[in-house]
Amino acid sequence: MTVPLLKNSDAGLILGYAFAPGQPPRELGWQDCMEADPTPPDGFLWLHLNVAMQKTKHWLSGPAALPEAAVEALLDNDGHSHMVLSPNGFLLTLNDLNASLEGERDGEAIGSLRVWVDRKRVITVRRRPKMATQRLHAAIEAGNVPDSSIALFLELMEAVADNLGRVTNDLLRQIDAAEDAFLAGRTQGLRQRLGALRREAVTLYRLVAPDRQAIGRLHVRLHHWLEPDELEILRQAFDDISALADDVREAQDRAKVLQEEFAALLAEETNRNLYTLSIASVVLLPMTLVTGYFGMNTGSLPFGMDHADGTLMATVIMMAVGIITGLWVHLYFRGNRRS
Repeated sequence: MTVPLLKNSDAGLILGYAFAPGQPPRELGWQDCMEADPTPPDGFLWLHLNVAMQKTKHWLSGPAALPEAAVEALLDNDGHSHMVLSPNGFLLTLNDLNASLEGERDGEAIGSLRVWVDRKRVITVRRRPKMATQRLHAAIEAGNVPDSSIALFLELMEAVADNLGRVTNDLLRQIDAAEDAFLAGRTQGLRQRLGALRREAVTLYRLVAPDRQAIGRLHVRLHHWLEPDELEILRQAFDDISALADDVREAQDRAKVLQEEFAALLAEETNRNLYTLSIASVVLLPMTLVTGYFGMNTGSLPFGMDHADGTLMATVIMMAVGIITGLWVHLYFRGNRRS
């Protein structure tokens, strides 16, 4: 999916809508936000901003009239999760898939989307295009208009959960395939695959877990601010994110177990090879000693060149020593296994 080139993107406002009851949404420009409050009576706004633009930073710090803590969180570039609660609204950091740009191949990377919500506005800021906001934009253009700012936020959160769920399901399918390959004995390149899958699961869990904690805190602390039906939707969103976090944790644990099983298989094969090599070494060492002894260039060597059957006798002695040594090793190791 490519990112639409919107007319306001050069000014910091990627897209903006004014929603009024019983009317289609009205698209806003940057001047609409700068000159006056464009919020309709009994309506609300959605402003999606590029926080990398200087005009966005100036507007958030001044005309937006947001709490200072919310402004700091919206402008923060450290990538950490934030949550700000105020009497009139709240700010939340959601992790979502980055939408791929033309010529790029990392559309599955995950980045932060910061959202401010009050009764009159939903303000979303990002540094890279996000798939959830693109999906919400497409839904609004198709006529699916939310009836409140909270409803719009919940739809956005649902889109984020669906996107992360798609990544999680793909991760679980890859782990299933790796598990089938391991059970079938197709282990070529499996160690690298399992390592990559485990790292992906760990990274994904670090992103999903803060979302679950933040939404859980919202559900607990916003009873006075939300309607009962809105609280129920928020509770359902918390359950969905919790289930998603559990799935990611399951993927992480399964990848870890497969890695450990594969390491145990490699250790078993190594031990078996070392056992075989040890047996061969123990059996051949006395035989080598015999051949070395009869190969000495000294006088009065038994079965020397003047002995008609010298080679045969030396061979018999060497084979006898090898057989005796092999029988001793077999009886020794069999006795150790029984004990």
